[in-house]
Amino acid sequence: MEREKILISRIQNKAARVLAMKNNLIDIHKPLNKMGLDSLMSIELRNQIQSELEVDVPITKFMEGITIADLSNQLNQQLNQSDRTDNIKKKNWIEVEL
Repeated sequence: MEREKILISRIQNKAARVLAMKNNLIDIHKPLNKMGLDSLMSIELRNQIQSELEVDVPITKFMEGITIADLSNQLNQQLNQSDRTDNIKKKNWIEVEL
């Protein structure tokens, strides 16, 4: 839950910069495309998120009208899955010949 709050805040900040708006005017429950996010802005925002978090964000999500709250939730789920995968990889496996 804590990570999701951080994600919301960071995405809200990024969206505010891309939309050239103040943070307090960004409603996390309003679809980004309804706040003026166009296709080029969507690409810019998506690229920033993907670069920072190393997660996949389909551009269609922005065009379909995703909210910051929903996007943060989806990203949190991806990051949780990534954490689980990393934990499995870090386990000490012993290789034996069969």
